[in-house]
Amino acid sequence: MLREVERWLARRSWSAAERPVERLVAAKQGAQVSVVLPALNEEATVGRIVSVIRRELMAGPAPLVDELVVIDSGSTDRTAEVAAAAGARVVHRDDILPRLPAVPGKGEVLWRSLLVTSGDIVCFVDADLRDFSAEFVSGIVGPLLTEPDVQFVKA
Repeated sequence: MLREVERWLARRSWSAAERPVERLVAAKQGAQVSVVLPALNEEATVGRIVSVIRRELMAGPAPLVDELVVIDSGSTDRTAEVAAAAGARVVHRDDILPRLPAVPGKGEVLWRSLLVTSGDIVCFVDADLRDFSAEFVSGIVGPLLTEPDVQFVKA
């Protein structure tokens, strides 16, 4: 690999363990953090993910996550019901800019979600993760809160 690429990767690769949640909460300084779960037929996993985020990142007087939204992109199972029962705000893709016909796909749900969230930082997490941990969110949000020149994080 080119040395320049190696240096960039060494400087721009992080682990969630490097930034404890307490440090991230302190670094928020009034910023609002939204988590969006795009979902299509994910009733088996979405409830647990929502529960973990609510319990570990939204509880207490100083939460890391301020808003949690599941965008249902046309599920035919109980995804919306399970997500809502676990404590997420659920919005159906077709209810966001209904005058524009939806094009099936994850990208469609991602950009539409920006119209129904209010965070300064928006973190997208897949709703089908089976081994989900709160570090999925803190690992993405962490560099955005603690590295002033970082504008985008992809995990």
